[in-house]
Amino acid sequence: MKRYPFFFLAVCLLLAGCGGGGQTQPTALPDKVLALKAEIHELPVDVLRPMKLYLTDEDDKLVLLDGVKDSIFKVFRLPEVTYCYSYGRKGGGPNDFFFPNAETINTGAHDFEILDRNRLTRYQVTDSTFVPVGGSEANSPVVTTEDPVNNFKRLSADTYVFNVNQTDKSTHEFRLLNRTNGTETAVAPLAQEELSMSLRQKSGHLSKYSCAHEGLHRFAAFYGDHPTFKLFDDKGNLLKKVTIEGEKASGEERIYFVVPSATDKFIYVMWIGRDAGQVEQNLEAFRPQILKFSWDGELLGRAKLDHPIVSIVVSEKHRTLYGFSLLEEDARRLFSYDLGAF
Repeated sequence: MKRYPFFFLAVCLLLAGCGGGGQTQPTALPDKVLALKAEIHELPVDVLRPMKLYLTDEDDKLVLLDGVKDSIFKVFRLPEVTYCYSYGRKGGGPNDFFFPNAETINTGAHDFEILDRNRLTRYQVTDSTFVPVGGSEANSPVVTTEDPVNNFKRLSADTYVFNVNQTDKSTHEFRLLNRTNGTETAVAPLAQEELSMSLRQKSGHLSKYSCAHEGLHRFAAFYGDHPTFKLFDDKGNLLKKVTIEGEKASGEERIYFVVPSATDKFIYVMWIGRDAGQVEQNLEAFRPQILKFSWDGELLGRAKLDHPIVSIVVSEKHRTLYGFSLLEEDARRLFSYDLGAF
């Protein structure tokens, strides 16, 4: 039974909105596929519209973003997956949320940073509540030329990367914002074939999820409608473009990469590689795969999950992948996978 129509495809397309430089590397999927078996955690709290999972507090707290009016954030203690509390509500009050976009939340070892209504607020996720931290500098408006702001990822304490919202006149894929000096720079120029696309084609072609590594000063983009992964430095220079060989077939509307989870060592990303309609017709049988990349763009492994998982987050500390299912009967469950052999 569906939770709601093809949730992960809608998220992939709606959250989306390069030419020159870098090394292009065709890569074949590994023949070996590791089968991962879930441990199922029954939750004592309703989860109605799960959007994304996050880790904070040195990977000892798991935060689930739920698309509801009240109790937006559900907090669990790891590694036991023990429910702690819920926090946040939609509204117009000083402590309310309009509704945070799943891809404009950044986390660190001890912080949980939310961009909501173009205001950036940093929290510490404690055992009992969210506590704003950082003073006025960390809780202030974000002024950019892009509205709305999509795929807002932190590259350093003061620098963020986010999508260019594509128009007929757009010439770049990303913008960098330095909040200390207020400068904003367009980076990653579009290739000539991308510039010549119709707006609809270009928007679909550039639909992606991004993730960042503050220590390495790098960010990565994984594309939904073509089997491509790009790695950039913090100036927006393309370091490497990875394409999965043998995956594009004429006339097919496939979904490829969705929902990466970045750790200090690796990037784990969901790999679909199938026609969207085929998946939607039989959601119960859907079994996504996980590809593991290094931060140098090398494909290190391939695994398959045993449930129709729709969003993931990975803790290197606990060597565990956490996810939730898109099925209605799994609404009060979280799934965890031991990555010890992966």
